[in-house]
Amino acid sequence: MTKTKKRGVIIGSVVTAVAVVSASFALWSTTLNGNGSVTASGNW
Repeated sequence: MTKTKKRGVIIGSVVTAVAVVSASFALWSTTLNGNGSVTASGNW
């Protein structure tokens, strides 16, 4: 395998990995739900 071809395979692998991670995060973050209330009080 030539140096240029090896570099292309590595770059392609990195791009694919980033795409998979970002797609997984997008799916995870859209199914995240939060319910409840928050109260705060204080005296200065």
